[in-house]
Amino acid sequence: MAPGIEPGERRRLELSLAEVDAALLRFATYTQHKSQWRIAATLANKGIILMHLERYEEGIHVCGEVVRLYGDRSDSPTQVLVAGALLQQGLALTALGRVDEAAVAYDDLLQRFAETTGNPDLAAVVATARQLRSSGRQG
Repeated sequence: MAPGIEPGERRRLELSLAEVDAALLRFATYTQHKSQWRIAATLANKGIILMHLERYEEGIHVCGEVVRLYGDRSDSPTQVLVAGALLQQGLALTALGRVDEAAVAYDDLLQRFAETTGNPDLAAVVATARQLRSSGRQG
């Protein structure tokens, strides 16, 4: 059992994960009746649950799928899910000591958010993050 997760909480998370997997299976069978946003939200939820269970590699993969499948969609609700998936990826990669990969996830998150909002301050943060990463320094 992973340290820091109480047995009752672990059981609750495992049940939630089983429910998410069942929902995804239903969506795969009846995709025409479900919105893409709902599928994206369910996948993102699965990624978060896996992170809480400290199943980081699986969570990174699921969050990566959210970004891959829905990252190009322009609607705000979907982009919030993509941003959440990138944040979770960065946190998991950091927990695994894969700091360079985490920096890429965070950079992608900042870039998407800065472009979406048009916020010049966030654009400056993105530029600084890129400079630090390209120079090999940690920010």
